Amino acid sequence: MIKLRAWNPKSKKMHYFDLGQSFHDGFVARHICLLLADEHPNGKGLMMQATGLTDNMGSDIWYGDVYYVAGYGILHVKNIGDIPTLIDAIAEKDLGDCLGNVFDNPEYLEEKL
Repeated sequence: MIKLRAWNPKSKKMHYFDLGQSFHDGFVARHICLLLADEHPNGKGLMMQATGLTDNMGSDIWYGDVYYVAGYGILHVKNIGDIPTLIDAIAEKDLGDCLGNVFDNPEYLEEKL
């Protein structure tokens, strides 16, 4: 199962869905295709995928999330290159709480990420 989420800049809400189930609704499928192609009229970079990892609370870790990692600092999970840092932090019990995501907390984009 591929878990996805998309930020809606108009409602300021995150929408979560399963890719396979979503294609049964033509309206939703059309929006997903636009989001995946990064051509949605609401903007670019709105679609995020779960990494397949979970944090200390058992919650999915998503691309776009921001975590505090002991000995590292703030980690914005941007791409697959961040996965080794996450895996090490989880194994060493250095992964702190999720501080938010780049849409709810855009101030994290201004810091050294």
